[in-house]
Amino acid sequence: MKKYLYYWCAFILTVGLVVAFLDVEVLASQRLNRALAHLESAAQAEQISEKKYHYEQALSDISKLKRQFPESQVYADLEQSSMLDVRLLQAKYNQLASKGQHSSQPDYLSQSLHLIQQQAEYERLEYLLKLASTVRKRGNEQQKMSFYSTLKQLVEIESNATSLCQAYEVLAWQSLVEENHRWLEQISLLLSGNINHKMQQNCMAAYFNIASSTSYIPDLMTLSGLWEIKQDTLYVNYSAALVRHGFFNLAEIQQQKISDPSLLAQAELFQLKAQWPSLTLVQWKEQALLDASVNIANIAATEQKELQTMRLAEFLFQQQELVYASNLQPQIRQPLNKVWYRAVALNATDIASHQELNIEEIKEIVVAYQQAERTVKLQLGFHELMDIWLKEQMAISEKGAFHAIGELLFRHYLTQPTRRLEIVELLEDLTQYHSIEQVKGLILFLQQSPDASAVMLSLGNEETLDVLELIVQQQDPELLQRWLSQPFPPAKQIANLSWLASWQAKVKS
Repeated sequence: MKKYLYYWCAFILTVGLVVAFLDVEVLASQRLNRALAHLESAAQAEQISEKKYHYEQALSDISKLKRQFPESQVYADLEQSSMLDVRLLQAKYNQLASKGQHSSQPDYLSQSLHLIQQQAEYERLEYLLKLASTVRKRGNEQQKMSFYSTLKQLVEIESNATSLCQAYEVLAWQSLVEENHRWLEQISLLLSGNINHKMQQNCMAAYFNIASSTSYIPDLMTLSGLWEIKQDTLYVNYSAALVRHGFFNLAEIQQQKISDPSLLAQAELFQLKAQWPSLTLVQWKEQALLDASVNIANIAATEQKELQTMRLAEFLFQQQELVYASNLQPQIRQPLNKVWYRAVALNATDIASHQELNIEEIKEIVVAYQQAERTVKLQLGFHELMDIWLKEQMAISEKGAFHAIGELLFRHYLTQPTRRLEIVELLEDLTQYHSIEQVKGLILFLQQSPDASAVMLSLGNEETLDVLELIVQQQDPELLQRWLSQPFPPAKQIANLSWLASWQAKVKS
């Protein structure tokens, strides 16, 4: 334990010394130059969504300049200059934003419910459950009454354990506390039966969500025998439910009972991600990271240890905690994971800089990944269990690495019109990777290419919603309407509308 404390103390001291010797004026000047570069790109952009993006980034950089370097001479000169009027920039951005919005947004919740009502009875429950949270938050009284009434009817004819468990959880939302034991008993009965691992996980989540929301304390030792599930697994799932409901101290009590280091590290990381926005002081963040790092270090299996380290690094890069994430790099040794780390690190730094050289580095990362991939494939065929593990590792690293690569290339496609052909050609060479295929499809869609529909319709459900999220980020109603007009099968139409209803609820709240 002491060596980790020494390690972090040395790390904090190093960071402090580096920051102390940085030239504030240089940093302030770099921030201003980024804002000016975005304004120049906005002037050259043709599409409204591109112009909005660059104005938004320029305003963000100016805001950061004011917040981070208020005493700098660069900021003082900016305040006195008449060449860069922030109020005028804001007005231009607002004008562009208003062009990208309808006077009244479509009611995606009503559209979803209407389309679900048209489907076969045996399909409706699964679709309704995806809308449950949105109906609860944003549905009117009539929609809620109809929703719960339909749910109760469909439960009577449903046989899928996952759908039943999730339905019981939703019904518990509008039940009296004393009635919730009925739903807990129904879920427990399913968990006592012969269901597969995925259904088991979903039903445990539903059971512990109900328990956490009603302050019911389950007897996990008894449930372990009844369900024939290891106690560590129950501690992890109960801890996750308590975290979802904001009971962090109670979750930590459950985590202290976990004997498997790998499961303990997973539970700790899940809580760290949920708590991170509330960790506003540096010492809180560093203590949480120290706890998570110690738990990961205690994992005996090297592969699991490195995977959890990568999960932590990826999360920190997503939060733009670049210094903390870079501190984890020496612990990444597996070739595929090294490339995955490089990809997420570059994507994180590119969000702030948009440097053209990053496209060249992406090409190097792709070559490095494919070399590592070939090396791993040479190890296949010698042992069945080893093959399963290697294929799983390849799938995880591919998804992580190429999701980051796809994000970066799409960002540069929007911001660097002169390099679009080069980016499209690069994407064309990488379409065997799912994350790249969806980015390529979206670009074809933006270009209104006749090939776009075929690519879009071939995407899986998860990839389809990833593309929809990118489309919504463009704030272009015409583009969104074109997407919704694609000849999707009913399941994907409902998935699209349900996602939009959920997004709409978040925006309104």
